[in-house]
Amino acid sequence: MWNYRIIKEDNEISIKEVFYDVDKKPIMYGAAHLSVNLEMEKPIENEALHIANILTRMADALNSPILNAYDFKEKKLTTNAVDKGLKQSYNPTKTIH
Repeated sequence: MWNYRIIKEDNEISIKEVFYDVDKKPIMYGAAHLSVNLEMEKPIENEALHIANILTRMADALNSPILNAYDFKEKKLTTNAVDKGLKQSYNPTKTIH
């Protein structure tokens, strides 16, 4: 499961994709921030709607506590998990707060 969260690292904050374990604890975050990926498993029929959905998810991050980047430094990142997470479609009922 993943959603967008605000990540603070030193004096910089950014909205990033954060991935969670089965206990809904944040385990890693993606390197990209404030971007919209148009590469999905299924072709995107309406790019404007897709972008609006992504921006809505990013806005949801404003309602969640800011995560500290240093909390993730001890976690082992796996590219496959990130790739799989990025291909998930948006389901607002699964957004974690």
